[in-house]
Amino acid sequence: MTVRPPEGAPDPMRQIFVRVLRELLLVTALIAVLGVGIGYLVAGGAGVAGALLGVVVALVFCGTTALSMLVALHRPLTVLAAVILGAWLVKMLVLVVLLAAIQDLTFYDKYVFAGVLFAVVITSMAIDVRAVVKARIPNAGPV
Repeated sequence: MTVRPPEGAPDPMRQIFVRVLRELLLVTALIAVLGVGIGYLVAGGAGVAGALLGVVVALVFCGTTALSMLVALHRPLTVLAAVILGAWLVKMLVLVVLLAAIQDLTFYDKYVFAGVLFAVVITSMAIDVRAVVKARIPNAGPV
């Protein structure tokens, strides 16, 4: 059984995941703007397409974790594990299929795509670590 905060009290766990999603959206938007600009300068239209594709893939990939944690919040540990594992398996499968499907296409620049994807994933990891380190989560619930 999980401990829920008292009625009307702020939920520190929910606040963490909402903050992570908010920061992820803001940083991804910034990386999208930079990626599109740099992609255009480096590879023209293909660079813009690569940057946009990289942003969408990274946002779905990174946002899925925080979103699934919000969905499974305050549920039994087995439900939490099932939701997280299921989301991870689905996003890995989708990523592999997507990468296989776009491998030989030429409408996007692969280097810009990889650079933007890498930038968002690394930034997302930093956001997650920062959120956990700065979190003020009570260690014990009411007795």
